[in-house]
Amino acid sequence: MHVFIVEDDILIRRALSRAVRASGHNVTECSTVEQAVRIAGQLAWDVLVTDWDLPDGIGGEILARVRRHHAIVHSASSDVPYPWRDEYLFVAKGNNSIARVVELINEF
Repeated sequence: MHVFIVEDDILIRRALSRAVRASGHNVTECSTVEQAVRIAGQLAWDVLVTDWDLPDGIGGEILARVRRHHAIVHSASSDVPYPWRDEYLFVAKGNNSIARVVELINEF
């Protein structure tokens, strides 16, 4: 499975990427909405994992523009609106959240 990770915090992005790769998946990563939309159109990916608060917008912009079924919002923000939480999986950043993201990816 190919996992596309959009996260502006380099330490979290690296930790997520390592954990996902260790679970046997391929990973592509970037850090902004603009990069994500551009890359998503050129890349065959299966699951999107995105932060909500990004330097140039919100993860919802990516979700609205690339419209894939398998997406996980991994965010510390409590500002993620409930319609997004109902349509996509939401994992709050914190203890064991990276492990939870990997569990969800493996369930797809």
